[in-house]
Amino acid sequence: MSLEDVAIRLWSAHKLEHNIIFDSIEEERRRLCNFKENHQFIHNFNLHNTHYHYCRHNHLSHWSHEEYMAWLTLKPKLPVVSTPTHGTTPKETATKDIKSTLPSSVDWKALGKVTSVK
Repeated sequence: MSLEDVAIRLWSAHKLEHNIIFDSIEEERRRLCNFKENHQFIHNFNLHNTHYHYCRHNHLSHWSHEEYMAWLTLKPKLPVVSTPTHGTTPKETATKDIKSTLPSSVDWKALGKVTSVK
């Protein structure tokens, strides 16, 4: 069985395990492509790393690397994507432009959240 055949079988199990439903065929195809790329990465990593660490699929395996990094670093203006949640249908989500809602500075001492250094 080829690596791609294994990835397609795992894709079905991944969607069932994480209760993932996509809004369109196009989105599912894109997510399957991401999943295959991530499966290839996992396979190569585990093949060449025989020591203490190994990779496996998780609930984010259908995300692209760019989506994951944007989520991980909380970059503002992440494009809207369907993000499935357990037991519900996907909801349209987007990261707010964080910089526009945050003040330029905060005086934590004036707010009584910290004490002066002794």
